[in-house]
Amino acid sequence: MTTKFKKADVKAFLLRLIRHPLFYVLLALIAIDIASKWIVANHFNCHATSEQIWLIPNFICVTLSFNTGAIFGLGNGELWSRVFFIIVRLLITLIGPIIYFLKGQKIKTRYKVCLAMIYAGCIGNLIDGSLYWESTVGFNGVIDWIQFSFFPYIFNLADAYITIAVFLVIIFIIIDEVHEVRIKNRQGAYTLTPEEYEKKMAEENRKKNGMHDSK
Repeated sequence: MTTKFKKADVKAFLLRLIRHPLFYVLLALIAIDIASKWIVANHFNCHATSEQIWLIPNFICVTLSFNTGAIFGLGNGELWSRVFFIIVRLLITLIGPIIYFLKGQKIKTRYKVCLAMIYAGCIGNLIDGSLYWESTVGFNGVIDWIQFSFFPYIFNLADAYITIAVFLVIIFIIIDEVHEVRIKNRQGAYTLTPEEYEKKMAEENRKKNGMHDSK
C-alpha cells in the first residue's frame, strides 16, 4: 500500500512538473546553451583558436575554448577533475528534482526560477563534459566561448546561468532577512523581553485562529 502511494505521489509530481511554466523555461535555457556552443564550435571548425570575434569592441568577444574542468576552467586539463565535475553535475541533476519534490510547495517562485537556472547550467555542462570526447566528436570537454576584456576567464551561457542564479539567491536571502527583521521589529521582538514577545505572539495567533474559526 505504501509503495503504491509513493508511486502515485511521484507520478503526480512528474505530471505537475511538466505542466509547470518553469519546466519549459528550463528546457529553453538548456537548448539555448547547447545551440550557442555548437554555433560557435562550427564557426571555428571545432578547433581551439586564438581568433576573437568582437561583439562589442574592447568589451565582449567570442573566443572558442574547450574546458575539461569546472566553471571558469577550474581544474582544466586534468582527467580526474573532469570525472569529478561530471559526478558533481550528475549528482546535482539527480538531487534537484528530489529537493523540489520534497520542498517544492514551500519554495518561493523567485527561488524556483534561480533553481531552474542552476539546474539548466548543470545539465548543459554535464552534456558537454560527459559526451564530448576527442574520440567521439573531435574535441574534448565543455565548450566555452564568452570572454570579457576585463575578465580573465572564458565561459559559456550555462556558467552564466549558474553565476547569475547564485548571485540572485544571495540578494533574495538578504532581502528576505531584512524583511523578517522589520516584521519582528514591528512586533516588538527587539524591545520586549523574550517572555513578553512570546506572550504577544501567542495572543496574536489565538486571534488569527479565532478569525479563521469564525469564517
